[in-house]
Amino acid sequence: IKVAVPKEFFAKGLDAEVREAVDAALDLLKNLGAEVKEVSLPHAEYFTAANYLITTVEAASNLARFDGVRYGHRTSRFDNMFDMYRKTRGQGFGEEVKRRIILGTHALSSSYYNTYCVRALKARQMIKNDFERIFKNFQCIITPTSSTTAFKIGERIDLRCKRKP
Repeated sequence: IKVAVPKEFFAKGLDAEVREAVDAALDLLKNLGAEVKEVSLPHAEYFTAANYLITTVEAASNLARFDGVRYGHRTSRFDNMFDMYRKTRGQGFGEEVKRRIILGTHALSSSYYNTYCVRALKARQMIKNDFERIFKNFQCIITPTSSTTAFKIGERIDLRCKRKP
């Protein structure tokens, strides 16, 4: 088996403990006869931005039907149809979901579609092409699943990405 290891996933910000665990897994694969080789995903820098934009656009589109009339939560008290829609969507979705719907709707608007959506879709295609190129010569790709280890039970993280007990 030929195993690809994208160097972009082992850059700055990867916890030493995570790196050691992945290296141990790679050593095990080598000992079992796998051929392990470092590769490059040249468009990896676009992963997060393209994913975030595309998923917000999809969320806005997919969640549009949850209006309280056909699907989803319906508020119990309202004065008219417009009030029902406003309250239903305000109560039925959390703050993060509402932010994503707003961003996705904004990105889908005609004045921003080319600026945001088209670019994100082009980035996604470049990323897809990178993976297809690698899979022509390798059977699997090994990467860390996360740049940090799991939080301990009860531990949380603040907005400055520092762990707190």
